[in-house]
Amino acid sequence: MFQKAKWIACEKYETPIIQRCFTLPDFTEADLDITGLGYFEAYLNGRRLTEDLFLPAQTDYHRRDTSRLNYPILDRTHYRIHYLTFPVTRLLHPGENTLEIILGNGWYRQTRRTCEGEASYGDSLKALYEFHVQTPAGDVCIGSDGSELYGETGILESNLYYGEKIDAGHLVRYNQRVKVTDIPNTVLIPQTCPGDRIVSTLRPKLVRREGDTCIYDNGVNVAGFVEVTAHCPAGGTVTVTYSENLNDDRCDLDYRSTGCGGPDGQMQRDVFIGDGRENTFSPKFVYHCFRYFKITGDFQSAVTRVVHTDVPVLSSFTCDNPTLNWLHKAFQRTLLNNLHGCIPSDCPHRERLGYTGDGQLTAEAAMYCFDLSGAYRKWILDIFDGQGENGHIQHTAPLQGGGGGPAGWGGAAITLPFEYYRFYGDKAFLQAHYPHMLRWISYMRSRTEQGLIVREEEGGWCLGDWGTPSSIEIPPAYVNTLYFVYLLEKMRQIAVLLGHTEDAEALERDMAAYKQAALDRYHDPASGDFCGNVQFANVFALAVGLGDERTFAHVCQAIDVCEDVLDIGMIAMDLLIALLFQSDEPDRALRAIELLLGPMIANDSTTVWEYPYRVDRSNCHHMFCGMIRSLFSEMLGVRLHLDGRVERRSPKLPAAVRMVRAKTVLRGEEIRVDYEKDSPCYSDMTAV
Repeated sequence: MFQKAKWIACEKYETPIIQRCFTLPDFTEADLDITGLGYFEAYLNGRRLTEDLFLPAQTDYHRRDTSRLNYPILDRTHYRIHYLTFPVTRLLHPGENTLEIILGNGWYRQTRRTCEGEASYGDSLKALYEFHVQTPAGDVCIGSDGSELYGETGILESNLYYGEKIDAGHLVRYNQRVKVTDIPNTVLIPQTCPGDRIVSTLRPKLVRREGDTCIYDNGVNVAGFVEVTAHCPAGGTVTVTYSENLNDDRCDLDYRSTGCGGPDGQMQRDVFIGDGRENTFSPKFVYHCFRYFKITGDFQSAVTRVVHTDVPVLSSFTCDNPTLNWLHKAFQRTLLNNLHGCIPSDCPHRERLGYTGDGQLTAEAAMYCFDLSGAYRKWILDIFDGQGENGHIQHTAPLQGGGGGPAGWGGAAITLPFEYYRFYGDKAFLQAHYPHMLRWISYMRSRTEQGLIVREEEGGWCLGDWGTPSSIEIPPAYVNTLYFVYLLEKMRQIAVLLGHTEDAEALERDMAAYKQAALDRYHDPASGDFCGNVQFANVFALAVGLGDERTFAHVCQAIDVCEDVLDIGMIAMDLLIALLFQSDEPDRALRAIELLLGPMIANDSTTVWEYPYRVDRSNCHHMFCGMIRSLFSEMLGVRLHLDGRVERRSPKLPAAVRMVRAKTVLRGEEIRVDYEKDSPCYSDMTAV
């Protein structure tokens, strides 16, 4: 931990590099604590400290003016900054040593792309470091103190949304002295969550060549960047532009889905300027999302580096239904493309924000598929760092603005800790956040009028469901009220687990009152429907034990009569698939999934779209993928209970599925399912 170090700031340059030269006596051991804002990359005596990228992991770093966001957030929130500790004994030597720190804008100085309003923290990039050296004469502490010099790197432009511009011929001159500064009201904590890394390399296929322009196809939609080897004359340029799609005649890139409505809009692009020698170029503080890319200029070769937070994959899934196989594989790729800085963003190009709505809907599905113990532990801290004093939960974590709703987004305050405990069993962590969860419950009560949840923060959004193909007709108050009841049941289970009997009883009373209010306002006794079952409104009632046989029958009928477009939102879709499997309707569950995913599969997509029927919107959103949880818990019969008990049931397979082979890891136990219908010899489930 830092003892004497002071924050130092660089007031000039897009991407500065700091140099500190220092002398050491004979020593036995040395560690370095270091961080930077926004991102940093450090070298000790010319050797890079780590292969991890985009350090430190993004957080709500410190106080800033949030009134400039599109939906002003005036809550008083909390702040933290991660730092890294490196053992550096082998990188140092007695005598002269040199530390170099390159700083990138990252999220800290983000002014060009104001996705949900101006969210920048400041004009100056910053660093903090301290060596702890053990010598025969005692411990030596050398930290940032204002004696450092800095200069301009060859990274002339660096922006997460737009890309980088790099000049290979630029010479660094350390001609500026850093300024000592301070960051009050923030907490420095060790970064224990995994970092982003280059996890694989793809060899793209050439699609088209015309003049000095080549278009390539990765074969799959990925997050990362292109690394180009080029021998450019001094001042010559090579430009790499990225997209998810080709245009209709496959002669050029189509940028619409990544946020660019034309050549002057947001564009993922890197520009490399040569110096007359052969160089290998790639951006340092930027990642993109793309399947296709276009290179203009004279170059020798190009490869795609795939980048995301480095988390273990736990699940596999294969069956004889191509839609289900596609769904599992596409969800895994979509989630990983969106996982950066241990934050599950909504999309990795146009917005890149940690939307709590998307994240809470897919949390259970994601934990079936990946070991997210370190990543989601960090993200839960982000969620509660952004909690207002009145209990309000922001729509993005870390807070970057954005719109959402009180239950479908704010409910992450319940869903994430609940699922985290269920999968990883950390009771102390759950107990530590129990007060935050109660504060959110209290906040939701304060948003209630006539028994219904009808508002959120003034000037913000108050969404119910989201992502329907047609205009949203399902009433937000209906969605928020009954989805809140759905979340209250999870909170009740947590209260019982932690021994808070009075809280559990109060939560039961709340559930009964909210259910009754929804019945009084939205239920039609003559038909059994809620809100006329518009956009599958009935599933919200059925999910909390309301309705009758007619209510469920009308849900099934809505699927049966649908021929092409399933008019449903992201929350209802998750609840629908779970409801159908639990009600022994796997055939209808599969039909609903096929209706939703059909256009993506027909379009040869390899990731899940934001809007299932619109290729021109983001092609890499995971918000409709919560239903993956039902493949494991219902279809495969692998159900994980809150107490950590794994219940194994016979698979519930649709008639069209004859065999399935899958695995996952639950509470450290590998669970395999190997099932084939009508086979005289099969293994239902095996715990390895």
